[in-house]
Amino acid sequence: MRQGFVIVVCLAVCLGIAPAALAQEPPPAVLAALADLNARLGTTLTLDDLDFWTWEQRSFPDTGLGCPQPGKTYAPIATSAYVVRFTLGGERYEYRVSAHDVILCTPGSEPTATPTAVTPTLTPTAAAPTPQPTPTRAPDAPITAENAAQVELLAAIAWEQPIQQIAFLPAPFQDAVAVFAETGALVYVGAADPMTPFPIGHVDRPTLRVALAPGEGDTVSMVTAEADPANPGAITIWVWALVPGDPPDLSERFGFQLPIPAPNGLIFSPDGQRMAISGGSLQGFDPDVPNAVWVWDVASGVQIATLPHVAAVSDVAFSPDGATLAAASIDDSVRLWSVEDQAQIGVLATPTSFRVGQSLAFSPDGILLAVGGEDGTVQVWDVPGEVELTTLRAYDDGPVRYVAFSPDGSLLVTGGSTLRDSALNVGLQLWDSVAGERLAALAEHDEPVTGLAFAQDGLRLLSAGEQTWWVWGVP
Repeated sequence: MRQGFVIVVCLAVCLGIAPAALAQEPPPAVLAALADLNARLGTTLTLDDLDFWTWEQRSFPDTGLGCPQPGKTYAPIATSAYVVRFTLGGERYEYRVSAHDVILCTPGSEPTATPTAVTPTLTPTAAAPTPQPTPTRAPDAPITAENAAQVELLAAIAWEQPIQQIAFLPAPFQDAVAVFAETGALVYVGAADPMTPFPIGHVDRPTLRVALAPGEGDTVSMVTAEADPANPGAITIWVWALVPGDPPDLSERFGFQLPIPAPNGLIFSPDGQRMAISGGSLQGFDPDVPNAVWVWDVASGVQIATLPHVAAVSDVAFSPDGATLAAASIDDSVRLWSVEDQAQIGVLATPTSFRVGQSLAFSPDGILLAVGGEDGTVQVWDVPGEVELTTLRAYDDGPVRYVAFSPDGSLLVTGGSTLRDSALNVGLQLWDSVAGERLAALAEHDEPVTGLAFAQDGLRLLSAGEQTWWVWGVP
């Protein structure tokens, strides 16, 4: 099992679970803080003697670690440190522990830096934010176009870090949600009733993109595109295997450096056997960035195709059978590729006023393709016939950032970044995917949309905002 793969106890209080039962192999930073507390109190306390304790790993903008001392100045260098909190006899003690200092920073007292002989190693784990759920209700039926008007909010969960992506974990995980923050943390919890989060991955590195898919046997495949602080400008792709357990087990499959500064799109094929990454300068002013889609075989880690494009490729999507790859480009086209033959098999040409965005989604039967535009509209195409069926006016202004079909294909959900006092500009819209009729606008989602995902059974819809995620269903 990967070292540092721990269960965070940040929900222990609200769940009524004893901290000692949740803690497994606390990082050295926790023990360093406890040693300092013992030195101050003249005690020999262990973690089991405390009323409650928890920790999280955070990045601070300077060496003051969010706990500056009067009269001191700090270098403006991003610094990783642990925030460790103890409760003993009704008193609360909060520490900042970096690789060099152990600082007591308890509210109402002057922070004091204490040199320590214990140098904690910042392990590749990070604290998960503490979800704050609202009361929840269970969904009663799969979400479809027929009952879209009945979709209601089941839960809203506040998040402490900006959310970049959200997804349901595929089988064999049950009712598990992955929430991705820029810190690189992957956290999965109960969909509508968050349980203890599990942070995993290279969370000491900024994570740009994440994708999930079924793996071999009982595993789930995960891929992360990460910046390398030791090599500015370099992006490393890591492929992981995630196995259910308590806690689950995470292991690295392989990694490689990406031949572009940053990926625009990153996706697995539905069966998890292929991985596609798109690139190119979306602003169009960097000719040194190659415009292409790269495809890898996940089992072997071997690159099997480079699909060149005239202009930057903003997003990619696999058809449900994995045979076709759609690639949206800033040249206002969506090109269709045969994954097996690595040959272009079609082009969906959009008007220049549309401006292809960064949102593509196939319907479950592979017949329809939804293409989000920078102009606030969504085009729905018949892929075999290469015919545009309808254009949905989702937003007055601002781009369409996410599109997703319901598992039965009857419903299309659009997510945008525009929020106005108008029903037309509600961030989350539900549409009849064939008729092109707007069926509902979910106004409770009151932040720009940063992610959309349906559960495989269609009972729940996830939507993410900047610091909140919502669970929707038909109660």
